[in-house]
Amino acid sequence: MDGNDGFIATYQKVLAARKQAEYCELRGQPLHKRVCRWGALSASLMNTLLDMCPLGDGSLYESMVLDALARTLHGVVDSELARRQVPVQGGFCDIELPVCTEVSHGHRLWYEWSQYYGIKSLLVEVKNMRGKASYEDVNQLRSYLEGAKRGECGMLVSRSGFTASAMSRMSSLLRDDRVLILPLDHTDIKRLLEFSTVDSQKTMTYLRRKENLLFRFNDRPFRG
Repeated sequence: MDGNDGFIATYQKVLAARKQAEYCELRGQPLHKRVCRWGALSASLMNTLLDMCPLGDGSLYESMVLDALARTLHGVVDSELARRQVPVQGGFCDIELPVCTEVSHGHRLWYEWSQYYGIKSLLVEVKNMRGKASYEDVNQLRSYLEGAKRGECGMLVSRSGFTASAMSRMSSLLRDDRVLILPLDHTDIKRLLEFSTVDSQKTMTYLRRKENLLFRFNDRPFRG
């Protein structure tokens, strides 16, 4: 069994565990101690599996990103209704994460975003490639947001980061059109998973900072 076969076998066990135990809050626990029941995987193990995922395998990486975001945003998104390969305008958006209707009661950031961007669901595009996500990838997600009419907020997850033109396009959409497409690379996903085990406020602060940096992106030179 080579490395990829070993990864696939490991993650298939993870998927099987998730099917047997739905995402569920542990009632009576403080918000920052609520976890997903579906296998009680540690953030460190999830991060290890993310690192093991082969470049180019979009389906597996999408599944892992869905699991990571559902855990990270537990209480903000309805994890049980999260799904992959959502049909939109003749294509398929990689992930949909419906936002909980009661999100305004305890999540200031998401209350503000839900009001400002009209969020009903987060649409997420995932790029597990050696190359960086491009201007065209941003426009693809923008078209899905327009077609799905679930709000003006999405996430573009790129294993290898983003080109300068992609970052500039996301900044322009935010400043000129009030459309938020958050750029998250592999390291961002891993950090969010780590924050999810400590304090939900760290997660919210991190996402707010990503929005602020994106808003100011076109005011400064890009390095990377």
